Amino acid sequence: MSIMLLSISFYMMITTRYTHALGDYVLEFIGLKSWTGEYSGVHLTIFYFSILVILGLYLVRKYVIGGLGIRTRNVIFLVIAFITTFSLITNAAVISIKRHSNGLLSVGYNSKNSKMEYKSEAMKYTEFNAEIQVKNYASKSKEFYLTIDSPFYREEGTEHIDIFTKDGNRAIFRLNAMKLKPLKLI
Repeated sequence: MSIMLLSISFYMMITTRYTHALGDYVLEFIGLKSWTGEYSGVHLTIFYFSILVILGLYLVRKYVIGGLGIRTRNVIFLVIAFITTFSLITNAAVISIKRHSNGLLSVGYNSKNSKMEYKSEAMKYTEFNAEIQVKNYASKSKEFYLTIDSPFYREEGTEHIDIFTKDGNRAIFRLNAMKLKPLKLI
């Protein structure tokens, strides 16, 4: 039981490929902030769940290593195995949820492989470049417009960015079923 507490507590602090740290969701559900800023600043989840990790380490040392006589190497192996299992289960669940979601909820945005650069003067964009990676998890193709609106990348008062064709029409992006696609906007 203490090995599970240690493993789960540690896993709650890890951001996975498909989700923020699960501890973020737990903290926000009970009304606590997971970050000092709005998903930026100090990651408070680490502090909250570190307490549980320390408690788990104490319990593992006292009852598993000391009481049951299980070797430390085996305990480390079990913790790694549990964390890997949690990650595989979480990733499979997220993919399944995405795959069965309606509309554009089946489209995932990969922030790690995406970037945006811009210059602005007098609250107007003068240069803009973006590489955005999205994946359609659904079994049907999706078409969508794209609007970029992130408080992390814009100055106060600067408008969101809508993407248009050279003709002045809103650009329609098509994402085939089960495909990953990088979108380059210049």
